Amino acid sequence: MKSLTAEQWADIDSHIFRGYLVGVIRIREFCGVSLNEAKGIHWDRYKQLRIEHDAEFGRTDAEYCEGILE
Repeated sequence: MKSLTAEQWADIDSHIFRGYLVGVIRIREFCGVSLNEAKGIHWDRYKQLRIEHDAEFGRTDAEYCEGILE
């Protein structure tokens, strides 16, 4: 995986706040990784953001992942 700048992580974070798929897509674009790798990176970052910025999500974990994990 490529090393990312603070600006790139901020961009990825903004996409993660918007939704699962847009977050994974942005991670693939910036990191140049496979879909499965991007999903793993997303999940780790999502968990971290949930702890640090829970109120910014505006929905539960189940609502965030609705339709994805079924």
